[in-house]
Amino acid sequence: PMAERLTVLQIAQRAMSSVGMAQPTDLLNAADDNARQLIECLNETAEEMQRRYDFQALKVEASFVTLAQEDQGDIYDKWPDFRRVVNDSAWNSTTNLKLRGPVSPQKWKQDKATGEPTLGYDVFRIYQDHFHILNHATAGQTIELEYVSAYWLKHGLDRDSVITANSDIPLLNSDAMIYGVQMRWLQKNGQDSSAAAAAFNAALEAKMGEDGGKTILSLRPQRIRDPRAIVVRNV
Repeated sequence: PMAERLTVLQIAQRAMSSVGMAQPTDLLNAADDNARQLIECLNETAEEMQRRYDFQALKVEASFVTLAQEDQGDIYDKWPDFRRVVNDSAWNSTTNLKLRGPVSPQKWKQDKATGEPTLGYDVFRIYQDHFHILNHATAGQTIELEYVSAYWLKHGLDRDSVITANSDIPLLNSDAMIYGVQMRWLQKNGQDSSAAAAAFNAALEAKMGEDGGKTILSLRPQRIRDPRAIVVRNV
């Protein structure tokens, strides 16, 4: 397995070499049908990898200042590259309290009806592309969170989701990308892709297992630091 990140052109070249085809020299050559097909394979592979796992390289720290209302605004106005929020990452740095969510529609309706979120924490939900904080009536508080970005490419110092140069570098694992491109190219050209598919899944599973490290689980009792967590119905 390789540790370095390859460019989109290098990934396409290695994928073609592995199936005995000529290596491309320019993926952006509009007159080259195979280059256009390889761009499709790269995009489709990246989409599948993002759909199957939230890779740490695509996670972004973000923040916003609250309004004195439930609806905190359009998430894409705040973050154009937003794909999905990272669970259990939201924090009110003004009150120094957890912001719980995104909660399920049922949980949202329950808390809204009782007026008392579970454990006393504020809760949020993303609905119709807007960020909602239940019963929020205080403006000027800072909410910090992490989200998964749709920008899977590095283009110089910028990030993007559209291949614009042969030198663009995917932020996804190069091994899995090579096998994924190979698999899709074989499928599109009516050839057996089973070996490439097995290699793609193996490389992807291996990367998912090691990506970003894992939380160490502890069986030791944890202290409750927030007195609001002790409510009558939980005692």
